[in-house]
Amino acid sequence: MKTSSDGQKHFLSTLRSLWPYLFFFCSLLFFAVSMFTNRSYFSSLAVGNVFLYQFKQVISILFLYLLGYLFLKTIQQRLDGLWVCLLAFPTAVCLWCFMSEFLLLADFTYRFLRVLFLITAFILLFFFIRKARKIPFQKPGLPVFKTIAVIAGTACLVSTGYNYIILNYDSYFYFSDYGKALTLMMSYKDIVSDNSFVLTNIGQFLPLVSSYATYFGLDTIIPIQGFMILDLLTAFAVCVYRYAKRTFPVRMAARYTAFFTLLLISCSPFLLFTNWILSNSWIMFYLFFLFILGMKDQPERSTTPLFGAGSGPLDFDRALLICGFSVAVTMLRKDGIAFICFLFICYSLMWSSSVQDVSHKKDSSRFGTWCRTSLLQTLLFLPSAAYQLFYIYYLRHIIYARTTLAYGTSLLSDKFVIMLILAIAATVLYLLFLHIIAKKLCKKYLPHAITAFLLLALLLLCVKDFARFIDYTDTWLRNLSGTAFGFSILGILLLLCMILLSRPSYDYTLFAAAGFTLMVFIIYWNKGNLELNIDNSGLRALYQILPIFYLSAAMHIQKLFDRCPSTQRTE
Repeated sequence: MKTSSDGQKHFLSTLRSLWPYLFFFCSLLFFAVSMFTNRSYFSSLAVGNVFLYQFKQVISILFLYLLGYLFLKTIQQRLDGLWVCLLAFPTAVCLWCFMSEFLLLADFTYRFLRVLFLITAFILLFFFIRKARKIPFQKPGLPVFKTIAVIAGTACLVSTGYNYIILNYDSYFYFSDYGKALTLMMSYKDIVSDNSFVLTNIGQFLPLVSSYATYFGLDTIIPIQGFMILDLLTAFAVCVYRYAKRTFPVRMAARYTAFFTLLLISCSPFLLFTNWILSNSWIMFYLFFLFILGMKDQPERSTTPLFGAGSGPLDFDRALLICGFSVAVTMLRKDGIAFICFLFICYSLMWSSSVQDVSHKKDSSRFGTWCRTSLLQTLLFLPSAAYQLFYIYYLRHIIYARTTLAYGTSLLSDKFVIMLILAIAATVLYLLFLHIIAKKLCKKYLPHAITAFLLLALLLLCVKDFARFIDYTDTWLRNLSGTAFGFSILGILLLLCMILLSRPSYDYTLFAAAGFTLMVFIIYWNKGNLELNIDNSGLRALYQILPIFYLSAAMHIQKLFDRCPSTQRTE
């Protein structure tokens, strides 16, 4: 005879198996309701039928997602099915922007079908290479219909018009209207005038995303950005959960994940900047994906792999994604290459720590291993560096854009160009030759060096201009309410505490989070006085690392639990 407990268990089991379909049904119902409640909002955006406009939003997301998923399946090596689903959308956005940029730089007419043809040809190229090498295609890894239900439900959810998006003069004109202009003019050369501000001061990635929406008859990229936000939050939760499972039982790991995910969502700068159509928001997305793609699984923790069984940091699929996302960050802002340079320094310190990170085959030659590591990490960095250098060459010598309007801050100013070239050259030199020396020093002295360097930087800034330092500190603290810009100083202090509590060895997540924080802190100082509002590009730059910071904090707090036997995971 069945008891009430058995019935409850059966009900919960059925609910778990049906939740994707319930999610899709609820999202579809919510989407249908939004057609009536938000009709006045969409009527100002839609040229024709309002209901059709909302459907086109859903179709544009699903079509873009399909392109990314097909591409990842053709290059998939050790990424598991969940990560293929999570990385498909940001990959698809990259494919669209890269092929669009190729057409524009090569001075071909910019049309939707031509971009689609290039993307299809690119996917087929990898498909036939895989077939020629007789590499078997992996199974989806996740239930197909349930996965489709979740993706379609999410697309409906972000197309309802309820998600809060900020459009201001800084974002709407340069990223939305400029993207529309590209679809009309179909060429960079037809846009350029004597003062080409959009080509010299504005990253080209986000306008090209806007042009994709324009080709579907959409006025904004709000649904696309909304999908990216949910995609990032899911990836964040997966990372925290898979690491937490190494220490905690399943239920406690789920609670630990929920706590840090809610902590990130409730952070007011995260809520503000993820819902602002701004290049800083998109750099936040791609920097986070780059951050986790470079992480390596610990061999002793292989029972809970982050990306898939036997995965390493230089597997072909992850290596190709690192190249693509690095170029995306470079295209998003004129100073994006600086973040990529630092990120690859972080990568090199980690990847050169083991022969297994370079190759799955044993190699008795130490020199050969060093050469292979140096060459591989340099090759991964070169696409973003090559794009940046070619784009500068294109503007200065092919398109002849002048810098009268944007002089001093333009990508074409001599000072800025020299700084970028020196940064790229120094990074290549480091990746090829100097990383092996840095690795030996960092393993022993890095935690103390980071602590001392951050404290020394704060002290030097205080000594250089004490009144300004006090003003900065006052601004940070006063901004703890509202947009919470005070996070910056609190973040530095928390990072220092975690460094001191960690073991004295190199840690990729800690080094990257602390380094990015320090970089943006220096940007603050060079940008002039801080403000009590959001209209400051130097201030906004800090929040590009928010998800990285919270993931690093979650991992290091978990390390403290590792030392407590009572919290150890029992199999």
